[in-house]
Amino acid sequence: MFAFIARKILRSKIRRNDQKHQKKFLPWEQIEKIALIVGSESILNKSELDTLLNDTHKYIEVFFIEPKSKEPSYGDWQCFLKKDTNFLKLPNHAAEEHIKGKQFDVVINTCPGNNLFAAGIASFLTASFKCAGSRGIHDADLIIQSSDTKNPATLLKDTFHYIKMIHV
Repeated sequence: MFAFIARKILRSKIRRNDQKHQKKFLPWEQIEKIALIVGSESILNKSELDTLLNDTHKYIEVFFIEPKSKEPSYGDWQCFLKKDTNFLKLPNHAAEEHIKGKQFDVVINTCPGNNLFAAGIASFLTASFKCAGSRGIHDADLIIQSSDTKNPATLLKDTFHYIKMIHV
């Protein structure tokens, strides 16, 4: 029952944010800042992911969702912990306010569609273009379905590939 209520609340917030969201695709060459959302449910090879991110030559801020943890797993990533969730397992007010003013060209959510916390973080980040690996709550402009849904590096490679292919 709480998941149903959380989904309703999140959809309402996404709808409100969508009215302000100016959807605008930028070619790869013009993209400077990327927000990447990764969940703890992923099978994560951090060194592979860091190498992939460094090879883009873009500023990429990683938001790591680990709602069952009390301590951050990574010092160089923005980690969201148990203290950042509310009773509905959504980002609490403090977490929402912490990221609300951040501006990005692209937000990429590599978490599965049932990760409402990640969908909430993606909706609160300001970007002209948002990508996800699944339909989830219908909060993405571009959905890339990857063959390996547990590995964020695979989804990221596919997403970068398709963004580079699209020309405005």
